[in-house]
Amino acid sequence: MKYYIYRNDRQEGPYEAKTIVNMRLSNDTFVWNETMSDWQPIGTIPELQQPQAPTPPYQPNYRQPNYGQPNYGPSPAYAVNQGSSSNYPKPSSHMALAIITTLMCCLPTGIVAIVKSGKVDSLYFAGRYDEAVEASKSSMNWSIAGIVISLIAWLAYVLMIFVFGISMAAYS
Repeated sequence: MKYYIYRNDRQEGPYEAKTIVNMRLSNDTFVWNETMSDWQPIGTIPELQQPQAPTPPYQPNYRQPNYGQPNYGPSPAYAVNQGSSSNYPKPSSHMALAIITTLMCCLPTGIVAIVKSGKVDSLYFAGRYDEAVEASKSSMNWSIAGIVISLIAWLAYVLMIFVFGISMAAYS
């Protein structure tokens, strides 16, 4: 049976159930097919349940001896990118455009664009693909806004000089 999925504010598909399971989508992602009356979360459809990681066999808890070092507790668990974003290409950060906008066009919008583009990589590698795409789009939009604002300001400046020149010529 083929399903449509809804993510990134758009409908995608149709996909086979096996393909959707391999996509490792969150259980909150909505799906639909012809037999369903409305969109439903993946977690409510048994055919689309995500596979659970196998539990490792029991291993005794061997501890290293304390060589006079203070005990700070267990090592922190560092996040490893296991996931959802590794199936998708990394979105562009548009950092070069943001820097050019800041230096040559409009400082306030350029700074916002640099901040947004700086978040793209960290969000992507944290497995938050949708947020990385949004940060990429936002960076591009702020850069374009700065360029447009600068063009309008330069056109207004040229128009003002032209009108001033004509008015001064009329009094000469």
